[in-house]
Amino acid sequence: IDMSYMFSGCTSLTEINLGNFITNNVIHIQSMFENCSNLTNIDISNFDSNKVIDTSHLFSNCVSLTELNIGELKFSNALDMSFMFNNCSNLSSLDISHIDPKKAENLSSMFKGCINLLNLDLTNFETTNAKNLSHIFEGCEKLNEINLNKFNTQNAKDFSYMFSGCKLIKTIDLTNFDTKNVNYMNNMFDDCTNLDLLLISIKFDTSKVNSMSEMFKNCENLRSFDFSTFITASVNDFSGMF
Repeated sequence: IDMSYMFSGCTSLTEINLGNFITNNVIHIQSMFENCSNLTNIDISNFDSNKVIDTSHLFSNCVSLTELNIGELKFSNALDMSFMFNNCSNLSSLDISHIDPKKAENLSSMFKGCINLLNLDLTNFETTNAKNLSHIFEGCEKLNEINLNKFNTQNAKDFSYMFSGCKLIKTIDLTNFDTKNVNYMNNMFDDCTNLDLLLISIKFDTSKVNSMSEMFKNCENLRSFDFSTFITASVNDFSGMF
């Protein structure tokens, strides 16, 4: 039932064979490989993830990881996927095309610090129940594009640091974003130094937002942006917004 923290902190572990693991009754796998800083390859493609409800910190701080095989695992019952791939700083590719986060409420920092990740296929990535999307792409500095068409943000409350440090992305299309429940947008585009086109629609509702501090900090290439739809009656902090 519980495999959480199973190998956490095994900093000298360089290889691991999980081929005989039977996981059809496992519910918790959070932090299972967290801080396995010398592991270069992890293959969990044979796992059964049907009952798993928590994948938070699963591979967090696996800084030497260059290959990660998740296979066709969906994790479709997971409620918490926060920090799942946090600081997997040597991964250049990551196949998450089968992951189904529809039930997940917490996606905070899921890909944070994946500084060498070149692309991310989010075409099947539905976020229907997500409340926390803060830091999700923070520090993904080699991503040059991102497709958010499947993102459903109607329940989201926290967008802080969402794209912070995505230095190469030139266009971010948020026209399908529904932000009526969002409270935090601080540092949302902080250090997006190449961003020159930011698209929003009338659904980008800021009426409940409390903080916009440093929202566009260091967006040095953003030449124009239409703020006519912004409602800022609830905002307490505008510091460093631009």
